[in-house]
Amino acid sequence: MLNRLRHILLSLMLVFSALWVAGQPAVPDTVCVGTTKKYWVTGTDGSTFTWRVNGVIQPSVIDTLYVTWSAPWVPSATPYVVTVQEQTLLGCVGQVMSSEVVVRESLPVSVDILAGVNPVCTGIEVTFTASPVNGGTDPVFSWFVNGIEMLTGPSSTYSYTPADGDLVYVALASSESCAVNSPAISSTITMVVSPLLLVEVTVAPDLDPVCDGTSVTYTASPVNGGPNPVFSWFVNGVLVQNGPSDVYSYVPADGDQLYVSLTSDAACTLNPTVNSDLLIIHVLPLAAPAFDAIGPLCQNSTPPTLPGTSLNGISGTWDPAFIDTGIAGTFSFTFTPDGGQCAEAVMLSVTVDAEIPPQFDVIPSLCIGSVPPVLETTSINGITGTWDPAVINTGSAGTTTYTFTPDAGQCAVPVAIDVTVTEQATPLFDPFGLLCVNSIPPALPDVSVNGIAGTWDPAVINTGVAGTFTFTFTPNAGECAGGTSVDITISPEVNPQFDPIGPLCLNSIPPSLSGISINGVAGSWDPAVISTVALGTTTYTFTPDGGQCAIEFRMDIEVTDQILPLFDPIGPLCLNSTAPLLPPASVNGITGTWNPATINTGALGTFNFVFTPDGGQCGIETSLDITVTDQILPVFDPIGPLCLNSTPPALPGASVNGITGNWVPATINTGATGTTTYTFTPDGGQCGVETTLDVTITDEILPTFDAVGPLCLNATSPVLPATSLEGITGSWIPANINTGTIGFTTYTFTPDPGQCAVPAGNTLVVEITDGILPLFDAMAPICQNTTPPALPAVSTNGITGTWFPATINTTTPGTTTYTFTPDPGQCGLAATLDITVTDEIMPLFTQIGPLCVNSTPPVLPLVSDNGLTGTWDPATINTGAIGTTSYLFTPDNGQCGVTATMEITVTDEIMPLFDPM
Repeated sequence: MLNRLRHILLSLMLVFSALWVAGQPAVPDTVCVGTTKKYWVTGTDGSTFTWRVNGVIQPSVIDTLYVTWSAPWVPSATPYVVTVQEQTLLGCVGQVMSSEVVVRESLPVSVDILAGVNPVCTGIEVTFTASPVNGGTDPVFSWFVNGIEMLTGPSSTYSYTPADGDLVYVALASSESCAVNSPAISSTITMVVSPLLLVEVTVAPDLDPVCDGTSVTYTASPVNGGPNPVFSWFVNGVLVQNGPSDVYSYVPADGDQLYVSLTSDAACTLNPTVNSDLLIIHVLPLAAPAFDAIGPLCQNSTPPTLPGTSLNGISGTWDPAFIDTGIAGTFSFTFTPDGGQCAEAVMLSVTVDAEIPPQFDVIPSLCIGSVPPVLETTSINGITGTWDPAVINTGSAGTTTYTFTPDAGQCAVPVAIDVTVTEQATPLFDPFGLLCVNSIPPALPDVSVNGIAGTWDPAVINTGVAGTFTFTFTPNAGECAGGTSVDITISPEVNPQFDPIGPLCLNSIPPSLSGISINGVAGSWDPAVISTVALGTTTYTFTPDGGQCAIEFRMDIEVTDQILPLFDPIGPLCLNSTAPLLPPASVNGITGTWNPATINTGALGTFNFVFTPDGGQCGIETSLDITVTDQILPVFDPIGPLCLNSTPPALPGASVNGITGNWVPATINTGATGTTTYTFTPDGGQCGVETTLDVTITDEILPTFDAVGPLCLNATSPVLPATSLEGITGSWIPANINTGTIGFTTYTFTPDPGQCAVPAGNTLVVEITDGILPLFDAMAPICQNTTPPALPAVSTNGITGTWFPATINTTTPGTTTYTFTPDPGQCGLAATLDITVTDEIMPLFTQIGPLCVNSTPPVLPLVSDNGLTGTWDPATINTGAIGTTSYLFTPDNGQCGVTATMEITVTDEIMPLFDPM
């Protein structure tokens, strides 16, 4: 019986499974919300069935179930599970069979339509685009024009050339399974098609013909110009006005050609831009009525009649119409030409003199005892008469009044003039202010402050050379004055001096930039304050205030996380002199201690002092070499060349390095050309040695100039210098640099007369390029492990930029190429600079000795065989004792040299030996 039951169940399951698959939709089933669906199985007669949806028992117990897929069966992405289980009359329970059902939302279908352009011009194709909503993956679009189906298919666009009033819409048939309102109909677009318009424009003046100097208004009359037409007015082919105005007013010249160009913004124009006919304007010149002058008239005399027609035939009227001589004064009478004559109104001034005062030239002060001028019996304005006294007397100093009495009948009055006879005066002048070298000097006044006219020698102030110069003033003849002279000082340009700043620590509090230099120059900085927020080197520019003869100064300040303390050099110091204290702080603000702590001048040589920074300053250890010597060479700035017979500068009483003394000869003589040697002898107690200075006197100085350029094409050019580096003033041909063309141009400098300058051949070649190569001064080889100089942020020809590598590395000998990349906007090219780091050099000497005891030893050489200068310790060879002594040679700074020793042996006297004979 059990086996039979199993067989029945197995048979039932197989039939149910087969019929389920054959009679139902694919698993899982998809239905639209609100849809009623039938589900069934094929079972055994008399069986009952338990149906469930998501575990909820359904009311059907037969082999068929109807489900309406609405609440609570709401649309969901998660499938609903429908199960059925059969129970036979015998009580056998079959297998649970299931199927998944996905309930989807209803999808309302709609479609929008959009015309590519509307309104549109005649003949223009328009594309219409349908925007479907719930169209499915395979929508079908039916396009209708005026109710006629034009296109059906999958395309969501339709293009055609419309006619005015066409009605366009589209119908959408959705491919979605749960679509509602399919097919959907779009709104209808009514096409507005405009005809093509012809644009025209004409121009009319408000005056024609026109008189010269009269403003004429020209009015444009557009046809189909649109709501915002643009009128471009042209006179003689040149655009003079452009915009919305349809009128243009100006004062035309004869022969001007005028037209207007109309740009229409009307829709659908055949020709949106059109020109008017060309107007050739005829301008009649204005004639100026000419009249003979009238008067001066005497008061209450009978006046002439004002003419109704001018001398050149122009008729008109006067305002006022008549001359009235009843009141003295000057009166204006305006002549207005009658219409139609192209003539301008003129004014005639008529003077009515109450009484005419005779006019005479002023007689200047006369010198006592001089020959006086004759008193004129006819005044400048034609009045004749007599004088009292009749002649001028210069026999004594003082002021005398001379009275002129006019002859009768001239409506004139007597006048008196005072004539002063004076003693000889001294011309007085206001003092001249500070004048800087190469500044624009003031003109020497032709008249003194006390009224004396004359001339100067020299005639103009030359600021090309510093010094004090005498200018002699010679009064003009008849001035009753003596000559005088004025000394004018030309001050040299001052280079502001500042202690170096930095390097500074990153994010440290920076020092303030001083508004006054060490040598007293006031000014301002750009940037105004030091920023330490970023590593690197920044250039701060000091611009002196006006009136100080000072030039611009730049200071590079480095922000670093390692600062090298900087110190002013000390020495050389004299043997056994009082030594200065070693500074407890560097010039860039690093405090610390020295080893040794003090300077000892008791022995000759060069000694190394090591500075160790205090903590917390990001400073690194450095050293300072100080030389103790018994000989200091005075150093002087070169003088000259000087011009023949020019005023020479004074020979300095102290050298640049502070050695005082005197010169032989004591002063510079410029009386003959050539080179003279001047010998400087230091004063006692300074351990200074005698030195010389060569000064050249020449009759021709070749002007030289700093190179200019290369310059960028079309860049603003610098001004050619009016003064050479030697102070020679002059002019250039061409006068200005033209950057409009690429290439090389030669500019010729012609010196002003009187400067002992070479008169010809002074040229400067300037290159104009669209690529400028930055130029840099070559760097001398740098010693290994020394502190290198900073790479310049600006080339000698003014190109700013950055370097790679950014700083010079002296740790390894050899030559390194540093690449300079210009900042944008300077037409600069990349450039390179090769910098050589030189290995330490061993001084080489020819071995001395052996030497005989008590012999005169040779002098130890101050220059090695391979060119290194330095000092010895001991300084001289001692042959007083037998033995070998080591002599230490210390090279001078800046030569990459290392110390070297020479072993010199002093031997006993040697007896010559001979073979016996």
